[in-house]
This record gives sequence, structure tokens and C-alpha cells, in this order.
Amino acid sequence: MKRSTTLAILACILGASSLQAQLSAGVGGAYGTQLKRSGVQLRLMYDFNERFQLAPDVVVFFNDDKHTRYNEYNVNLHYNFLIQERLTLHALAGLNSFTKKVTIPATPPLTEDIKLKDQSYGLNLGAGGLYRISDGISAFGEGKYSLAGFEQFLISAGIMFHF
Repeated sequence: MKRSTTLAILACILGASSLQAQLSAGVGGAYGTQLKRSGVQLRLMYDFNERFQLAPDVVVFFNDDKHTRYNEYNVNLHYNFLIQERLTLHALAGLNSFTKKVTIPATPPLTEDIKLKDQSYGLNLGAGGLYRISDGISAFGEGKYSLAGFEQFLISAGIMFHF
């Protein structure tokens, strides 16, 4: 009995939230000022309501060195402070994780590659906006600064697809 009641309540909550919520996915380009490198950004966006959105993303940076990889992972909360017919501007705050992976190829007498990983965590502060091109597509632009851990300013722009 308890289990079915819990499932019924959960179904009502999810059903009610899906009436107001919207999921979006996007892709864009990004540039990190500390790394002095550009990369590809993949992002999701979940609209809680007109004012608040949850926006996780990952940035994979391009690198000339095939043995080194840089990735940035973010989870940000957007607060939409300007909402117009086609334009929405937001402030953001969130969590950041930056990863650097280095692979040193094996040379005799070693038989296996040596893999090193450095990871740091920090906070994001920034601002950005969405410009609705059509009902299903928006262009986005954003700037955010990562504090603590690996500090850098990240500029990104791209396209979001709304489902």
C-alpha cells in the first residue's frame, strides 16, 4: 500500500512538472581564456518555470598534442531577469569541474602507457541570453568565470533545440 501511494504521488508530481517544464539540447563553440583554446560545447537545459532553468554542459577543448586532453563540466542555474517575446537574458551561478588527462606513451623498458589525471572543482558566475529563432530553435551566447580550482573565463555561443 505504501509503495503504490508513493508511486502515485511521484507520478502526479512528474506529470504536473512536465506540463510546465521544457527540455532543450544544444551544441556550440567555446573559448577558454586561461587555456587559450577553443572547443565544442554540448549542453542541456531544463526549464523549471519562466524564471529558472537548470543547464548542465560539457566542453571538450581542441588540442594540438594528441597525448593531452582538457574537458570542463558545468551545472548552472539560470535566473531569467529579462523575458521578451524572442529574447531572454539570464544571470547564472553553478558548479564547475575541470579535467586534464595526460597519456605518456610507453617506451622500453615500459610496456604500458602512463596515464595521469588532474581534476579541480570550482564555482561559476556569469550571464548570457537566448534569442528564439523559431518555436523549436534558439541561438545562445554566454560568458562565465570559474572561481577556485582552474580559474578561467569561458565564452560560448551556439544553437539550442527545444523539445
